[in-house]
Amino acid sequence: MVHVEQKTSTIIIDEQLLVDGYNNHSLRSNVTSGATTTVVETENTTSTSRGGDNDHDVHLLLLRDDDLGEDRNTSVAAAVSYSSITPLQKKAMTILLSSTTTTTGSNSTTTTSNKSANNNLLTLQQLPLPPHTLGAIIHLGKTGGSSISTLLRYGCHSFRPKPCDDFMKQRVHDYEPPLMESVVSKLTTYYHIPDFENGSLFRAMTSQKQQYEFVIYTLRDPLDRVISSYLYTHPENEIIHSFQRYSKTLQYHQKLQELKSVEAVFEMREKKYRERHKEKMALFSTCFPSLESFSSGIAVVVNETTAVGRGDSIFHLVQNTSCVKSIQQQQQENFRRHDSDGKLLQTILSHFYWDLTRIQQSLTVNATTNNITVMAIRTEHLTKDWISVNQYLGGPQMKTETIPLPVQHLRDSATVDYRVKRKLSEGGRRNLCMALEKEYSYYFNLLSKSVNLDTGDILESLELSKANCPWLNLSLP
Repeated sequence: MVHVEQKTSTIIIDEQLLVDGYNNHSLRSNVTSGATTTVVETENTTSTSRGGDNDHDVHLLLLRDDDLGEDRNTSVAAAVSYSSITPLQKKAMTILLSSTTTTTGSNSTTTTSNKSANNNLLTLQQLPLPPHTLGAIIHLGKTGGSSISTLLRYGCHSFRPKPCDDFMKQRVHDYEPPLMESVVSKLTTYYHIPDFENGSLFRAMTSQKQQYEFVIYTLRDPLDRVISSYLYTHPENEIIHSFQRYSKTLQYHQKLQELKSVEAVFEMREKKYRERHKEKMALFSTCFPSLESFSSGIAVVVNETTAVGRGDSIFHLVQNTSCVKSIQQQQQENFRRHDSDGKLLQTILSHFYWDLTRIQQSLTVNATTNNITVMAIRTEHLTKDWISVNQYLGGPQMKTETIPLPVQHLRDSATVDYRVKRKLSEGGRRNLCMALEKEYSYYFNLLSKSVNLDTGDILESLELSKANCPWLNLSLP
């Protein structure tokens, strides 16, 4: 323990603490372009932050020499007065300091330090690679998570090479790292539907070698998410938005030169889609051609049986409609050909199957999540919540302008001129709300646990949900 006497206070720099702990991210200070960053602890303080971390009796502050001003003694003393932080934030800041200077490689990010400047400077280690990161980000479908994923070094599915293409496109030159990298990008492993389906999320959560200390969920009001999922999944609409993505590719321009018109290219793509997705076309055209019919079909199941009913998952209700069962029987040959593992319906309706209820129940069965710190990024407040999770992990000194922001909502159905519209009667909205009772319970449970949200944030989400579903007795846990 090294004591550095100051005129106004005693600063204690613990030389061994981070060497022994925090996943072996050895660090005392990092010299970059002549500026020194120092990890400082103060005694006799207690953390009062709410959330998944226990109270801790130290502050940890990240001080840069070039930020201290001419009167270092006064500046350091002022810095000590910052709010106390949790052990999670302490670990996060330690890792972040180790990545101040980066060089990108094929599969990792390496860090450098001026070891000759001070004998106490330790060699900085690589940032942890997925899934061995400090935390995870779970992207629930149709919550704006695709926009967030482009800001993540590892924000692509587990089967894709890392770093991700979208993230690396932020570079000015191929030999340079991206212009800015967020705190969340450096600290998380990204999980989305393919990673739920192949079990990589649940394997990581049960691994003895990897215990995530925080999880960030992308969330959205459940009714709005279900409606968006329906519009996005409907094959008539999928033809439209898949063509929009295709129109941005080199293959499109090559095909346009060949066929001479946009209409001809579109017709070619639509024909191929309908041939490739016969089961999905039959399912929606027969059973759920409109949002109103989708809601009505679910309501019939709720009313006809006690085995599946109010509060059950939307997917289970859809699966048990007489129309879906009939389609599966009529399309037996197609279903057998494409459904060898019995999961074709699950794949077609993946945004409904992997709802918040299923993910939370799967995590409860497969992993102990009680001690994991929870954060949330709400679709309705995407930029605000993205900033707050970065600031929570990055520390009180982090400025908003240093955080790269999502510039658009990718795959946002509101920006697409769909064939099937968002037309739903009040009765249809009530049917969906009643089926989402359990989903709302999980939704507000997570919001209430989210350390990056304050009471006002959560109440704002509650008021929106009450306006959407006044038939439910919604409240905070």
